[in-house]
Amino acid sequence: MRHFFVALTYGDATQPAREQGHRVTNAVDHVKSGTDALQAAKTLQRKSRKCMMFAIILLLVIAIIIVLSILKPWNKGK
Repeated sequence: MRHFFVALTYGDATQPAREQGHRVTNAVDHVKSGTDALQAAKTLQRKSRKCMMFAIILLLVIAIIIVLSILKPWNKGK
């Protein structure tokens, strides 16, 4: 009679193991999706940094052209 009561109280003995297996599988899926998201973010950041550096270099070249056209150091001797 005692075993019957324990079985009714705790239910199926394999239930916690199945739930834990489901939690582990769920955690693995979350880690995998997080890793994929980090890889995508890394690629996006690299592209963004490359565009930003191109824009900075372009602005510097334009600024140098403007400063040189205003100062005209090659006409100092004349």
